[in-house]
Amino acid sequence: APAAVSFRITPTTADYGTIRKGTRAVRQFQVANTSDTVTEIDVSRSACRCLYYDYNAKIPANGKETITVTIDGARAKAGPLQEQVEVHAKKDPSISSTFTVQATIK
Repeated sequence: APAAVSFRITPTTADYGTIRKGTRAVRQFQVANTSDTVTEIDVSRSACRCLYYDYNAKIPANGKETITVTIDGARAKAGPLQEQVEVHAKKDPSISSTFTVQATIK
């Protein structure tokens, strides 16, 4: 049987601090593939429609990739923003991991 796919995301939470309306802030998360097979990932859309992701979907066996997450302060509502983002394996969406993005939009 093929090895179970699993991956880990660090950090689990990133606090972007205060973002002025109309500006952007960027943080990076690392996805570690802890299995012996190449895994393709998919990142869920943000509820706020103000997060943008840049990542390589294919993570090598026992390898790492970076997900760059940008908060677009022009599209975010003013006030506290906290969003849990789900990353799942394309072939099996039940295999997933999450990370949290938080910020204050002023």
